[in-house]
Amino acid sequence: MKAAAHIALFCTAFLTLMPAANAEPSAAYLKCMKLLNGKAEAHLEKADNLRRKFEADINKLVRNAVKNNAGLGSSEQQLRESVERIKKWHSADEKRYVYVERAITILSQPPADDGPSASCIDHSSLSRAYKRYIEGYDFVLRLVLDDTRERLLLEELGDDEGLVVIAFNSEEPDLRVLLNRKGGAFGNIEFTPARPGEHFRVVRAKAGTYYWDRINQVQYPYKRWYELEHFDFEFVVEAGKLNYAGVFMFEVAKRRYAVSLKDRLVITLAVLGQRYPELIDRYEIANGLNPDDRFTEYYLSEKRLASAASSVDSSE
Repeated sequence: MKAAAHIALFCTAFLTLMPAANAEPSAAYLKCMKLLNGKAEAHLEKADNLRRKFEADINKLVRNAVKNNAGLGSSEQQLRESVERIKKWHSADEKRYVYVERAITILSQPPADDGPSASCIDHSSLSRAYKRYIEGYDFVLRLVLDDTRERLLLEELGDDEGLVVIAFNSEEPDLRVLLNRKGGAFGNIEFTPARPGEHFRVVRAKAGTYYWDRINQVQYPYKRWYELEHFDFEFVVEAGKLNYAGVFMFEVAKRRYAVSLKDRLVITLAVLGQRYPELIDRYEIANGLNPDDRFTEYYLSEKRLASAASSVDSSE
């Protein structure tokens, strides 16, 4: 729907709220409504422009990935389904409503009095409020775009590379996590969780043995780092496989920190099936914590049998 149509709907709602005490609204009231409606229309236009650019960038990334990996990786349909899943991870549609439609509803409330004493929010305060909302929406779209780039890079797996499931959990903000590969100056893994909580991603990495090395935290004006190498948390990455590396837990309390590496294979496989189903179908899964483990193969085999049986039952 065009911006003008959106604003028309809001204006209709506002006019129904106008007090009936005065036959005609005052000049102060009309001036306020002009300001509110103008800002609302500008906000909606900015949000729509952001979304159009975002969609154009997504389309370009997907087309390039298909072109560069023709016949070797995921199909265009699978990649677009991956993008839709990434949007859902970040609740992109819900946040569009919060930062755009709901923001306009909140900030465009008309004055309670339509007379000469009508009080209106000042221009600068309204501009600052809308700026915060548009920055919030832009941040969400950039998260989806960054995660899409990261996902599409998985299509370019080298002969000496494997995929690694990174499952990291911490309530600490502003973290940068480094994992090093033993015996290699290159091929390290580094990631920065977008927000506190769960960070679950699949990344490319050179084959080899890796260890959790260090966590840096920058909270202005302080910078802290937490050494992890002495914990000997290691995992193996096999080339051409999807490698499970455990679930890393990190917490800080009164400048003391605690870490653990949990083996939660079944939970991780379930999340993988939801977020990266095309990768599970394409790659053999290796247990990087226990390379000799055979449970993963058994679990996936049983799951496929159960899924096939369910499909047969539903078709009868």
